[in-house]
Amino acid sequence: MFLTAAPKREGASDLLDVFNNFHALPYGPVESDIYNAIQDKRLPSYIVTERSVVKKENAILPYKIEDYTRIKDAVDTLKEKNKYLILLNAFLWWRLHINGKVGDNP
Repeated sequence: MFLTAAPKREGASDLLDVFNNFHALPYGPVESDIYNAIQDKRLPSYIVTERSVVKKENAILPYKIEDYTRIKDAVDTLKEKNKYLILLNAFLWWRLHINGKVGDNP
């Protein structure tokens, strides 16, 4: 989340006005509002567990198209840097991060 929200280059837009409650946890920065919503099963469109992410059936998404577009653009920018990065689980990401390989393509 932090990699997606933070600015990518000088003068680029970011999502820190939307995702602005980051805290340091052992595997990296976590957006606490989203973390708490996951823990309390309050996400409007997905159920997230330790091992899976499942889309809720018949979920009515409360998102504005402008917010969706900003987030999609940020994820697309991150994927341009390394398309494999968003596929990694937290433990593998952390191992690559401490070994200085996060920016590398596998």
